[in-house]
Amino acid sequence: MASIRFEKVFKNFKNLGVIKSLDLTVDDGEFFTFVGPSGCGKSTILNMIAGLEPVTGGTIYFDDAPVNELTPRERDVAMVFQSYALYPHMSVAENLAFPLKMKKQPKDLIEAEVVRVAALLGLEALLGRRPKELSGGQRQRVALGRAVIRKPEVFLMDEPLSNLDARLRVEMRAELKRLHRQLKITTVYVTHDQAEAMGLSERIAVLKEGEVQQCAAPHEVYARPGNIFVAGFIGSPSMNFIDAQVRGKDPLKLEINGVEFNPVVERSPESDYVTAGIRPEDIIASKKETTPVEALVDLTEVEGPVTWVNLRWGNAALRVKAAPEEHLKPGDKVFLKFSGEKIHVFDREAGLRL
Repeated sequence: MASIRFEKVFKNFKNLGVIKSLDLTVDDGEFFTFVGPSGCGKSTILNMIAGLEPVTGGTIYFDDAPVNELTPRERDVAMVFQSYALYPHMSVAENLAFPLKMKKQPKDLIEAEVVRVAALLGLEALLGRRPKELSGGQRQRVALGRAVIRKPEVFLMDEPLSNLDARLRVEMRAELKRLHRQLKITTVYVTHDQAEAMGLSERIAVLKEGEVQQCAAPHEVYARPGNIFVAGFIGSPSMNFIDAQVRGKDPLKLEINGVEFNPVVERSPESDYVTAGIRPEDIIASKKETTPVEALVDLTEVEGPVTWVNLRWGNAALRVKAAPEEHLKPGDKVFLKFSGEKIHVFDREAGLRL
């Protein structure tokens, strides 16, 4: 296994800066994810680790050895792509065996490893089939098996689940997590799906336009987003953002649509106006008059045990949570209960967490 360290790494395509001064370390045996919207540079980082793209500047280290000048083969990494990249004319067993055949391993060792990896991924009954005879989830397990059988220093995974339907994605997430727990191979994963990143990773780095906005454990990024971009990107449904006026600074008092809140912050705002962020699950809407805060329902969306509600509260449009038994419909008047301690406060100019 190996740790991966980026030291002032940047990447330009012609005059366009795609990755801007990346400084971070992926620990030995860690499951680490780069997450961000399309075009933010996630796949470019993966390709630089693999040696498929040269760095424009800076150094990438495996453990303490620089790898900038090493070929992809010399770096001993295994990649799993969005497309399964299986050989259609080969059986599952032949696809699994192929990396070892390329290394000219003994036949008996290859056969033993194919059996071992097939058992690890539940592919024993499929070894004689061709890729066209497999489901999407089965093909992805074969692609994973072909990477696993090499016993690489590093796994690199580029949106490997995005071609699967919702149910299969959840199943394969569990499969990947189990596999990592067993093998303990350093894994770098890239995805635009924040739920995938949160569910799989030990740490995540949120990217925007080639720059890391925050790097921390998933629960830390969710509970304490470093800026407005991270707060809006991580979490589903997305966080609500509302203009707020500062009415007192020690302790902090905010006024939002005539209602006073006392959120906890680490530093006082410099301006008299800030942006308050509140996650939809931290605002409960009900027809029962349990609070004085009134709003009007615009739209409802039932999602299993939760109803998500779009509504108007004064001049603010919010998405909030309600119990399905409320049977809310457009035009209904509701009362809002806020979890005040879960209000996030951001500087309005820089967008940074206070």
